[in-house]
Amino acid sequence: MDTRVFVDPSTFQDGQLTFILCNDAQGMLGWFIKWYTKGNYCHAMLTRKPGYVCTQNDFFKELPISPYLNRAEGLKFWTINNLTNDECNLINTAINADLAKPWWNRMYNYLGLVGQALHIPGISMPGQDICSQRDASYLRLIPRLAAIIPEHPSPADLDFLFTANSTLMTCIGYYWQD
Repeated sequence: MDTRVFVDPSTFQDGQLTFILCNDAQGMLGWFIKWYTKGNYCHAMLTRKPGYVCTQNDFFKELPISPYLNRAEGLKFWTINNLTNDECNLINTAINADLAKPWWNRMYNYLGLVGQALHIPGISMPGQDICSQRDASYLRLIPRLAAIIPEHPSPADLDFLFTANSTLMTCIGYYWQD
């Protein structure tokens, strides 16, 4: 029996920290990432304000979620169980610091994709992240999560880790436009 719950991300509350995994069903890069990682997800981002996501595209930005609410994207939403106000503030402070960095420190780590494809995470642009690495850096700020979140996860790795650690993370639902 299918127990998936579909949610409307526009109903999320201000300050509700939610990690999002994306399944781009049409993009070539998304297809390659999913093929390579043997997973269903090719992008990771998060939301903390209704209608907005913090996402590592060409540059790390906070922008409207609306471009992701289309037929080509399937979204899966995860929250940290028992997140305290102090932990939420810690993550939000780190996000704000990253968003305030100059553009060259917010660039996407395209070289890091090559490193991941070759299984050599050291091949990377120093100080730059891919989407799932950035989300992982925020998750590792929480001591109970730090032990399970690697430095260089793929979006599929995050999905596997979240699913395997249901005492720490909960899937609150999915968004898919039919």
